[in-house]
Amino acid sequence: MNRNESNLQHLAKKKCSDSKSLKKRHRKKGLPGKSRGDEESAIRSTGKDLGDDGILDLIFNPKTVEGWLVYSQGKTTQVSSKFKINGKEYFPLIDDNVRKGIVRLPTGLEDYQSTEDLYFWLKRFIAHYYNETDPAFLSLYAAYILLTWIAEKYDTYPYLLWLGAAGGGKTRALETLGNLCRKPTFLNAASTEAHLIRLLDAWRGTAIIDEATFDRHSASHNVIVQILCVGYKRQTGYRGCCEGVSNTPRNFYVGGPKLLASRHEFLDDGLRSRCITRKTGGDARREGQPFALDGDFYEGVSKAQRMLLKWRFDHYHEARLDPSNEIKGVESRVNEILCPLLSVIKDEKIRNEFQGIGIQQQEAIREARRSTLEGFAVGYLADRLVEGVAAVHVKDIATAATEAGVLRKAVSPRTLASSLRGIGLDTPKDRAGIFIDLSNQRKVEAVKTLARSFGWEGRDACDDVPTPQLGKNG
Repeated sequence: MNRNESNLQHLAKKKCSDSKSLKKRHRKKGLPGKSRGDEESAIRSTGKDLGDDGILDLIFNPKTVEGWLVYSQGKTTQVSSKFKINGKEYFPLIDDNVRKGIVRLPTGLEDYQSTEDLYFWLKRFIAHYYNETDPAFLSLYAAYILLTWIAEKYDTYPYLLWLGAAGGGKTRALETLGNLCRKPTFLNAASTEAHLIRLLDAWRGTAIIDEATFDRHSASHNVIVQILCVGYKRQTGYRGCCEGVSNTPRNFYVGGPKLLASRHEFLDDGLRSRCITRKTGGDARREGQPFALDGDFYEGVSKAQRMLLKWRFDHYHEARLDPSNEIKGVESRVNEILCPLLSVIKDEKIRNEFQGIGIQQQEAIREARRSTLEGFAVGYLADRLVEGVAAVHVKDIATAATEAGVLRKAVSPRTLASSLRGIGLDTPKDRAGIFIDLSNQRKVEAVKTLARSFGWEGRDACDDVPTPQLGKNG
């Protein structure tokens, strides 16, 4: 027998031994062995929407370190270690993430009086442990927590981002709100993309990411930013290679609500637009506020999660997006992330507060755009359009941008031309260099549209300006 044949026999024996050991472990835990018929019928579940057959969710007893499934159909709710539904057998999935507190689960169910009563209970609880000075944001926090418990019913979810220097209360905000959300999954900036996508895919809850100031020079930075950019939608996933030695591609579910804290603005415009940002500053602790989260806090969290799980079962099937909640005068992205929150709360006064936050969000997005190189160039072009200039050379815009200190280094015409093409502007070339043609009606309309998008209200006069004639250059 040669060495290859010996190795093959050894691997075959090891596989057989592993299979028998796996079946023994499954029998010990009350799970069926992985026989041919059982492999597809036995499912380790963290919770699932079964459509007309009801909803499955997961509870955990930290004292006995046991997990149980909760099955709700109509007005009937049952708790058991397993359920057989439509020929499939479901078992609770409890792993080290739950045992070590990385993922927090409810300990049971508890009655509540009404949605309004639960909403105000959450506001009082948050206000006791976290000093939020803006009443509108305090209302938004309570509504966001409710949203996380029925998030699967909506196509998009906003991210909550706390932004500020150290000591501003960012971590306290994450701990206070995060523990109240559904299946909070506590992560940090040290998480790799592999760790991140596997946890998000396995638990499909609310991601809590502290110190989300990812190393911009690391290989994983761009990947993590991409994951967060697509993760605000329910139906999008991240495709990676990790199945066996063949690296077969598979999709990871990365969608869901997310709470983030960072000391620096995100460089990616798309990621910033997905966040409802709350800027912090100074010592955020008020007089009388607990300086640490004590036993009373965690008892309150357990009570809240039990009530919220009951609320989820009561309101899951009736939850849906209401298009009439659209906020007038803001971009589609702002409506996309705020309308789910407006659909959760019916009180008109509170909804008006959220609309005010939406308008602030819109202005923050435009301000961030104006501070970019592209934003400066669009403002410069709008000014030249009002002056009746028919063509603007890119080198003149680059010189003005350098003098204004838009970037930390000098701006080259070639770099600027590439950026302008990226926002849809043509950059032809003549003897004097690359230029923007403002004598063509289609191109003039493109500049006007960009001026509105970047929020150059002072340049809105360019809307009424006729198309300049050739012969006048800037």
